[in-house]
Amino acid sequence: MLVTLIFLAIIMAAFAIIGYLHGARATIFLTVVILFGLLLISRAGGSLASLINGFYIGILFVLNGGLQALSSADRSAAINAILQKIGSPRLADPNSPGPALLLILLALILIAIWLGRSERFRLRGPTSGWGFVFGLLNGYLPGAYLLDSIFPANASLLPLPFGINQELQAGPVPYLPASNTNVIGQLVSSIQSASETTLALVVMVIIAVFILIALLGGSRRAGRSGRNGTR
Repeated sequence: MLVTLIFLAIIMAAFAIIGYLHGARATIFLTVVILFGLLLISRAGGSLASLINGFYIGILFVLNGGLQALSSADRSAAINAILQKIGSPRLADPNSPGPALLLILLALILIAIWLGRSERFRLRGPTSGWGFVFGLLNGYLPGAYLLDSIFPANASLLPLPFGINQELQAGPVPYLPASNTNVIGQLVSSIQSASETTLALVVMVIIAVFILIALLGGSRRAGRSGRNGTR
């Protein structure tokens, strides 16, 4: 238990330093994002696990020549060949995702920190004691979730909001499709009912679109800089 507390204290200290340096507004914004991430984990953990697996398979698809397969003459056969080669690897069990969902939380934290540092959003301010205090909270929440996921029997020692401790102590519970009474429910239901191969293909297409946008954006910036240099 002592090692666990030391590990948690190190995480909290790191976030506290970040909070102190970034100021109160950026740190409170990060707190809100972390709480939102924990709420997602508690309400749609199985769906998030499926997304993680789909994203992982999508990355493997791209690394194994998926982009070339999309542009090949026999597209269907090429895609099937790559999918058979990849198989069905999993990073997270939808019935008991546990620490794997920390990937979602980590992604949200990195995005929030980036937004907090962006001059466009004007969240970053002078060093702040309140930033230090909220930074400690920001370090505790993901650190406690990680430790509670690894050691669910001791989850009650590090309380978390939204009933996450009880879910971790209860163990694997099959997740059920969400109600279709609203748009979010329909989205969660669609993710849960989709196969991980389908999710992987969707993720692969999204990655391809982002690569295309990045290439187009880079070429436009290069063109503008070239024109500016000639004037």
